[in-house]
Amino acid sequence: MITVSIKIDRPVKDVWNYFTNASNWSNWYGGEMAHAEWKTGGLISWKMGGPSTITAYEHQKVVALSGTWMDTTYRFAPYGEGTQVTIEEGNPKGGASWSDGGYKHTKDLEASLAKLKTSVESAKSIENTDKISTPVSENIPADNLTEQPVLKERHGCVTTWLILIIIVNSIIAIIYLFASNIITDNLPDVSRTTIVLLGILGVLDVVFSVMLFRWKKLGFWGFVGASIITVIINMSSGLGIGQSLYGLIGIAVLYGVLQIKKDDVSAWENLE
Repeated sequence: MITVSIKIDRPVKDVWNYFTNASNWSNWYGGEMAHAEWKTGGLISWKMGGPSTITAYEHQKVVALSGTWMDTTYRFAPYGEGTQVTIEEGNPKGGASWSDGGYKHTKDLEASLAKLKTSVESAKSIENTDKISTPVSENIPADNLTEQPVLKERHGCVTTWLILIIIVNSIIAIIYLFASNIITDNLPDVSRTTIVLLGILGVLDVVFSVMLFRWKKLGFWGFVGASIITVIINMSSGLGIGQSLYGLIGIAVLYGVLQIKKDDVSAWENLE
């Protein structure tokens, strides 16, 4: 199977409306579509070549086509404020095969997606095709297709910062929980309970970092909660307000790092 994807800086609705307008296909696909019935079981006729059958259709999500010599699936998914479009194609039919392992065809598909991206992003207005497509209530979900996860990527600086947080908080947790004598030697007034609580918070910060790695926004809010608790503990232990609030700077830095973008999408936008 050949799989190619591209990110288009327009919402899914716009990309879908452009895609399902038959008159637009000549702008990016290379073949002119004469007519389309956008529903499962619908037929697509081309100005040249035999018809294709829509074998699966889910509004603004999936269109699967079965053609004369190839089966193709188009997927649409939100990606930040834009849309990720993915094309999946199986092996040629009728016993045919790729002479180069599909390399040239992959490049052709990538070029088609690049044209689609340019066409959609440059369009000043895109006609709403819902009125010429199958009504949403009649759509048949593409249950026979495996859901393709959206590819999420983060900038290297974000990854580095998260790894650093994990390492630092792991060391802090180990010291507080298993080498507390280092703390008591320098801060004899700090109680054993306080040391254990700070150690537990260090472990939780490691957990929250892993959650951010897994694109869970709850991990960030976990950091916020843990930092507030740490401030309260530090103030109750006799530290000044200034020293206690110093830990909140880390939250501001983390939020700033999560705003760093890769391919015009920040890590914060990708958090679920």
